[in-house]
Amino acid sequence: MVGVKAQHIFHWRVTIVIFLIFALISAYIYRNLFYVITWPFLLIGLIGSVRLFIWGADEHYDTSFRDTEYMQKGDILLIGQKDVKVEWPMQMSNVLSHPIKDRFWTRCAIYMGDGKILEALPEGIVEKALSEYFLNGNLVRVFRHRMINNEKIMRMVLGFGIRKQPVPIGYDWPGMAYYAIATITPVGMNLLFDNPFLDRLCRIEMAYSGAELVVDAFKDAGYPLTSYDGWRVKPADFIGNPLLEEIKPMRAESIALGLGDDMPFSL
Repeated sequence: MVGVKAQHIFHWRVTIVIFLIFALISAYIYRNLFYVITWPFLLIGLIGSVRLFIWGADEHYDTSFRDTEYMQKGDILLIGQKDVKVEWPMQMSNVLSHPIKDRFWTRCAIYMGDGKILEALPEGIVEKALSEYFLNGNLVRVFRHRMINNEKIMRMVLGFGIRKQPVPIGYDWPGMAYYAIATITPVGMNLLFDNPFLDRLCRIEMAYSGAELVVDAFKDAGYPLTSYDGWRVKPADFIGNPLLEEIKPMRAESIALGLGDDMPFSL
């Protein structure tokens, strides 16, 4: 299926080979099962730390939206952090599976119109003012579905999230760690994460991450963005999706003036 492809640090075969190599080395040196299990993960953590805290600290994103003037209902918003220490587990997940320049994007939401967004947070699915992120200095990036150009479909997309709102089920740090780690785990290891016991332990059996809400909302409306389960997708995975057009601030202004190929529709 065409659409966003969940990114992973390595192809699953390469991951297994690296795991076995370091497991054999650590087993020979330490004769200890603990080191056999933890060595590969320590290596991944070291690589992620260098890419994020050393190399990533020099990255900048200079084309962030600063207002909602050219946004449309149903736009997918990526929300980013300038500081590498803010929401660093998701930023580290990004640099392990994407170019370092994509480290920023830790949250995503659906634009509802009138300056409001629909977002899945640890405390549940909420409606909030996008201006909160603008005032906090967050980065905002906008994507628009290329195949949807009518009011009814976008209402269905938003309606999915609105229907889920009455259930105030959220998650805390174990749930956030689950999403950060699951998104870089090879698909061949799905069984480590896709099980009821872990869902209950991390309190995510009926909760949503930001990217999961977006994926499920568009799928429910009949316009799936990916063939992956929503919980395997993180905000940065929407970058480069052929089904989505990135709306830059200058590009949005050109479209509104009739200089682009397609005029935005009004809901």
